[in-house]
Formats: sequence, structure tokens, C-alpha cells
Amino acid sequence: MHEVNSETRPVMNTEFFPRYSSQTTNSSLSSQNHRLPKLTLPTFSGDILEWQYFWESFENTIHSNHTLTDVQKFTYLQSLLDADAMNVINGLNLSSANYHKAVELLVNRFGKSHKIVNAYMKALLDLPAPSYTQLDSIRNFSDKSEVYIRGLESLGQCQDTYGSLLIPVMLGKLPISVKK
Repeated sequence: MHEVNSETRPVMNTEFFPRYSSQTTNSSLSSQNHRLPKLTLPTFSGDILEWQYFWESFENTIHSNHTLTDVQKFTYLQSLLDADAMNVINGLNLSSANYHKAVELLVNRFGKSHKIVNAYMKALLDLPAPSYTQLDSIRNFSDKSEVYIRGLESLGQCQDTYGSLLIPVMLGKLPISVKK
């Protein structure tokens, strides 16, 4: 995780809160004299299931920040990439044009909705069966299932489209004592 000063992005997006003007928002915030803690941005290793969280964090704090140059944004981006994700943009020199190229390459590799949906479905199908003797194992199975299902919903996939296929598979993984 990397820290970014919270002052690098507006505290309130007036586009979503039209009744507040920038002047009103800034003056009311500055009168409070509170310093926000530094934000910690996630790193991205190339796990497609982590892409949405990474990109939304990066996009909201760095990519959409008009006070940063593209070279600064590229530097932040490079500092937040690990392993397979970094390999996607290796060889690009630090320049404004290459920042946009790097974003395009990363989005094409990790940000395609159909690829993410497939990865969530595969993760659900590959989820190991919980141990029937350990409550933590069943809780972990349930939690991971919920995470993957929420991820699918965030991509516009409703349970009506995949539920009838997935339910028998997931139930088949549960111990008999839990199914009763």
C-alpha cells in the first residue's frame, strides 16, 4: 500500500452535490482546520479480481486529479504496480503520452467486464469445499462466496442470470449436515 496526501483530490465532488458550490465547500472545509489523514492506495499485482478496487481507488485519487501532470500520474501508477501488472507496462518511458498508453494497456488486460465476470465465476466454481467440522471453514466459504457474488453484481450481473447454474454447484460443496 502506498500513501497519498488526501489534499491531492477534492474532498467533495461538487458534480454529485450540485447545491454546494466550490467556494462554499472550500470555505466551510477550511474553516474547520482539520487535516485529513494520508490515504493509502492499494497496490495491484495483476489479480483480475482486485482490478476494480484498485482502479476505482487510483482513478478517484490520482487519474482524475487535474492538479497532477500526466508524468506525475504515471509515476504514481508505476509505484502501485507489482508483478504481472508491472510487466504489462514495462518498457514504456516516463512521459505524458506513455501514461495514457499504460492506462490503455492495463484496462485492456485487466479491466474488461467480461474477463472479470469470467474470473468471478471461475473463483466461485473453484472455491474449495468447507470442512464440515470447522465453523470457521464454513464461514470463510460463505464470506468468499458473498464477495464474489457482490463483485458480479457490481458488474451488472444479476443472480437471475447465473443463480440457477451456480446454486447446485455451491450446495454440492457444502457438508451434508449443513444442507439439512
